[in-house]
Amino acid sequence: MTAPSAMDRPRAPVDLSTSGDHRLVRVGESLLLFFVESSTLLALDPGRCLDAAGQPTERLRQAVAVALSVQEREAGRLNRDLVRERAARTPNRVSALNLNLTDRCNLACVYCYAKGGGYGRIRDELDLDTFRSAMAEAAGVLDRSRELRFEFFGGEPLLNLETIRQVLEWESDTPGLPARVVNRISTNLTVLTPQMEEVLERGRFILSVSLDGSRETQDAQRPFRDGRGSFDTIIENVRKMKRRAPHLVTVARMTVYRGGSRLLDEIEELRQTDLFDYCSIYAAAIDQDGRGDLVVSPEFQESYLAFAARYDGYLSGRAGRFKGCLELNRYLGHLLLGTAALNHCRAGIGYFSLSADGSVHPCHRLIGQGSRTLPGGLRGVEATPELWRVPVTERQPCDSCDTRYFCGGGCKQENLIATGDPLSPGPSGCAFARLLFDAALVASSTLSGPSRRRLEPICSGLEELFVLCGQEVGAHDRGALRGALEASLAPFLSRSGRQSR
Repeated sequence: MTAPSAMDRPRAPVDLSTSGDHRLVRVGESLLLFFVESSTLLALDPGRCLDAAGQPTERLRQAVAVALSVQEREAGRLNRDLVRERAARTPNRVSALNLNLTDRCNLACVYCYAKGGGYGRIRDELDLDTFRSAMAEAAGVLDRSRELRFEFFGGEPLLNLETIRQVLEWESDTPGLPARVVNRISTNLTVLTPQMEEVLERGRFILSVSLDGSRETQDAQRPFRDGRGSFDTIIENVRKMKRRAPHLVTVARMTVYRGGSRLLDEIEELRQTDLFDYCSIYAAAIDQDGRGDLVVSPEFQESYLAFAARYDGYLSGRAGRFKGCLELNRYLGHLLLGTAALNHCRAGIGYFSLSADGSVHPCHRLIGQGSRTLPGGLRGVEATPELWRVPVTERQPCDSCDTRYFCGGGCKQENLIATGDPLSPGPSGCAFARLLFDAALVASSTLSGPSRRRLEPICSGLEELFVLCGQEVGAHDRGALRGALEASLAPFLSRSGRQSR
């Protein structure tokens, strides 16, 4: 699979009508109508809906207005209600803890926002006593209604193997924990001793491996500190782990930094190894003297849409263990299942970060920022600043954006470095969210029935695979609502089938 040529580049979705409550969009030969407040996607017949100039007819515009009224009347709760209820009722409880194990790292990534692992602010390594003390503080505020999740982070966390081993022993020996404990590690996997293999297998770790693509890209962007390439070492170590523990879910965490025009080739090269269950593709977040934004280039956007246009091939079962891209699957899940993101993540509400000095922060990207430290540690999570709870419906300009229930307002730390305000997204952050939405529309318009059936359970089990420890998702009983919307738009519906169920 190669980069798209001028002949086969997919056209970006073309908006014909958009507002805070709906989006009418042309995707290739398909015409899709998306209802924002119910996450309902309908396929329309272009011949019945568009005039000679390719614009919506007045009759269709009137029908959409009627359908929006039907939605308000028939729905018990819409997405805005789910988001507000969650913000009002959810107490701060610890269910996910990021362990910043070490500031040491053996790579010299060209775009590293963590400045090697200490963020330029934290030094030393997390030890068992600091971990135990923090968990003792958390005993009264553990969320026992859901699994307990540990994210092993750094630096390169495997360079502090002893603490990882001791945390696993603590998990086994501590009574009264939630029934399920999930361990996930963000690692470059350039070091892998037999002892490390044993620890990763015993902890049933989700392996998120920092691998930006092909040998050429990886070696240029993530070299060893002495300048040597890291690609071959990582691939060999992933193979070792797959031979020893083939059941461990493994994610290729790809960062797009320069251009992105070769994205299709990068994905295909990793897929052909048959080592990775998923990829995770993200634009690099650049922080320059406290200000920056994601790098979302036109080449990256074009390549990502081309990837989405070919998505059916990745989900058809012919792609081995590979099950697609985490971020795109998340957006497709909202479309196919009719769900809404209740917040971008659980940072500051259920997810917190512990550093070597014992300090606790509401997000792993804020470690060492004294003004963001929680003064009461994990014992004081109920006093986390309210900004971490502000719903997307109460943030401008998010409250009128048609992507708001998919992105949840974006990552607050990325917002902070882009605009200086955790609640105000930067232009590139919004561009990336829009790209994911557009890509989900492109992919959904081409997915076969078998691929849809394979994708739906995949989308229902994504949350523990992300470093941000879960995006709470809201769902409503939309069977009757969908039927009412289809009835109100019956003369305009496509005969070729419907886009989501």
